[in-house]
Amino acid sequence: MVDTFARIKDDLIKSDIDMLTKQSKLFISFALCISVTILSDLILNIPNLFGDCHFPCEVRRTAILELIISIVMDIE
Repeated sequence: MVDTFARIKDDLIKSDIDMLTKQSKLFISFALCISVTILSDLILNIPNLFGDCHFPCEVRRTAILELIISIVMDIE
């Protein structure tokens, strides 16, 4: 009987830790998306930041969005 309660307690603690880990990953993903979005706005609005860029804004925006998606997928 005591073993059953201990096992249930351990399972509950493990599920709480798993839930907190998932929430932490989502929070980090969200923070990274915001950071990359701000960085992408800087890159798109200041084209001479890295010298003359011959790529149109849409190509740069697509590359930045692909970067965001790959970062989020790596975290999950």
